[in-house]
Amino acid sequence: MLARPEISAREIGMSYFVKSLLVALFFVGFVASLEAAPVKGGTFKWNLSSIPTVLNPLSSAEVVSTQVADYVMESLLTHNSDTYEYEPALAKSWTKSKDGKTFTFTLRDDAKWSDGKPVTVEDVKFSFDAIVEPTNKYKTASKKPYYDKIASCKIIGKKTIEFKVKDTYFLNFNVAATLMVVPKHIYETPSKKLNKKLIGSGPYILKKFDRKKGITLIKNKKWWGNKAAHTKNQYNFKKILIRFVKDSTIALQRHEKGDIDLLGLTAEDYVKKTSGKKWGKKVFKVKYDNKGPRGFGFVGFNMKNPLFKSKDVRKAMAHLFNRELMIKKFLYGYALPATGPVFRQSPYANPKVKPIKFSPKVALALLKKQGWKDTDG
Repeated sequence: MLARPEISAREIGMSYFVKSLLVALFFVGFVASLEAAPVKGGTFKWNLSSIPTVLNPLSSAEVVSTQVADYVMESLLTHNSDTYEYEPALAKSWTKSKDGKTFTFTLRDDAKWSDGKPVTVEDVKFSFDAIVEPTNKYKTASKKPYYDKIASCKIIGKKTIEFKVKDTYFLNFNVAATLMVVPKHIYETPSKKLNKKLIGSGPYILKKFDRKKGITLIKNKKWWGNKAAHTKNQYNFKKILIRFVKDSTIALQRHEKGDIDLLGLTAEDYVKKTSGKKWGKKVFKVKYDNKGPRGFGFVGFNMKNPLFKSKDVRKAMAHLFNRELMIKKFLYGYALPATGPVFRQSPYANPKVKPIKFSPKVALALLKKQGWKDTDG
């Protein structure tokens, strides 16, 4: 696996965007962070790599749809982008039972949908029930597997809802806490019209979805977080314009013109495509060390294929990947060989686990041990 740094525009753009600059960011580890005083108001322009097919939060399965929904919809709790600790969202408080099988959430009193109606525990229950509904009435097949271990979702008070799980599992609480809550009165009757709509309780309201021009979001003046202490320096822009530019070269050109304020760059873009008269004067590229999780690339083995049943064979294959050369040649040194699905800089990563080195010699020995032979030279 190749571990690569990664961050969402939401995390940086909403908190630390400097209004007077056009900033292109490529995110690397071990670099001092960029911080600036948050600017309130104005318009933030950023880019999606593709056009969302469906915006309906129940049926959408695309990353780009989720990126848009994150501005409009909310879950019971959210994660602090630096510490990853849970913070209040639609729920103001929560508890876990000693056996780890029951979670209760108490909703805040001031949460409202963008149409003015209050967020209720009935909305939370409907959001769960719609996902696990057995006939796939709400086209939630892509989400069902994540809720397999949740046994029930039950209203136990005017503002309190309870989740019970089938057995203990370390992700159970996260699944319940990050359930995207939708308004029952809007989504309980499936309709194709909802594919282009987002009705939420979050910091922004979907004003326009134009497949040619982009998406327009406006600040939700009724959002509870406008007055909350832990969201004080977030979601400061009055308006967000989301473009749909697939080609990275064209995106950079539009960035230079001021049509896009923030771009996440690939290593090649950062090294090869960010030079010219404007760069360093009007347009800036910045290496930014975000504390959030990094992404990674990987090669998967088909475990149903008898060739890969042996651990030694799979390890031999890993020894035949020259990841150091790949990182140098294709990622220009801006990555680390991964040691697992948890990025190496994470406090949860085991520092004793070392990257598997490129070694044809070790690979050959492992293959010979499993009876493999070179039959044709």
